[in-house]
Amino acid sequence: MKQDTMGNLLCITGDYNAQIKEYIESILKTDPESDSDKVIDFAKIIPVKDEHNEQECLEKWGTIRGASNTQIYFEGEGNPPTLGNLIYFDSHDTAEKIAQAISEAQPDFSVRYEYCDNSATAAGYKVFYGGYEVESEKYERLSQDAITLYRELWGDGGFVYDEKQKKYVSAEAE
Repeated sequence: MKQDTMGNLLCITGDYNAQIKEYIESILKTDPESDSDKVIDFAKIIPVKDEHNEQECLEKWGTIRGASNTQIYFEGEGNPPTLGNLIYFDSHDTAEKIAQAISEAQPDFSVRYEYCDNSATAAGYKVFYGGYEVESEKYERLSQDAITLYRELWGDGGFVYDEKQKKYVSAEAE
């Protein structure tokens, strides 16, 4: 199955919000495709010799290239205010190695990592604390949980519930 893009969400929580915010700011870089936008910099979390070496990136990061389309919401910001520090970003594949590495580097942070591809066929979440996975669930393809997460990461479009088939289908198929 060809997978174009994975939508990702990191929710980082802990006792010292200022420390979390400082850490998040330390793992950002200016987006090479933009003059002012920031993206999460995987190489600041898990160093690689060459960010353009897909094999090395895949082995260390779990994905062949770094993040794109990063959006950050610090706890208490937004309307309604967020309950944790949220980092939304796109990647080629899941970035659970990045989430786990953040948890290892910052053992007092709880890192919830959620992912859903742009077809809602690969979706789920993992929670890391102290570098260890403490909770996880992989959602069934096109399940209610996968569609709910899809909508959080990608927006409301894309899928509709087909009453006849009793399942979600692509809105384009309707």
